[in-house]
Amino acid sequence: MALEAILSRRAGFEVKALWSDDGISLRFVDGLELSSGLEMTERWAPEPDEVEELVLEQLPSTPLFAGMFREAAGRSLLLPRRGPEKRTPLWAQRLKSQNLLAVARQYPSFPMILETFRTCLNDVFDMPALRELLQGIRSREIRLVEVDTE
Repeated sequence: MALEAILSRRAGFEVKALWSDDGISLRFVDGLELSSGLEMTERWAPEPDEVEELVLEQLPSTPLFAGMFREAAGRSLLLPRRGPEKRTPLWAQRLKSQNLLAVARQYPSFPMILETFRTCLNDVFDMPALRELLQGIRSREIRLVEVDTE
């Protein structure tokens, strides 16, 4: 998310990144020329001190945040059930959660909003490890490899 934010700002259009344990794939518009080399790759990496701020900026608009909010609201019993013996369909849970999230966003210190941020940053993402990784890239202990594919 931080990389998408940085590249979108610099490129002037929305850039999407696909990530996995093996690396990050970026897809650019055909014909866009990017200079290659280590200097360019290093400029793409977010600053270790700024990465959490970039993630916090992008996180609320992601499906991950909405899903984690739904789970947190369900655990805290803010999403009522029809009855203890009846299950609520997932589409109904999502709809109720969306409505609750729309109201809760008006109050940034709402406990479920804070819990969702905590869950995302600490349980889903590992921000301290990301900062260490970015420090390693800056100090050249970790090497980034840029690969162009067709």
